[in-house]
Amino acid sequence: FTVLLLIRHVVILLADGGEQYAFTLFT
Repeated sequence: FTVLLLIRHVVILLADGGEQYAFTLFT
């Protein structure tokens, strides 16, 4: 398990419908 895999996983989550969660998180 590496940091790059973690970042990649987060990016995939954000790209897969995580926009709403990110929106509520940063607003």
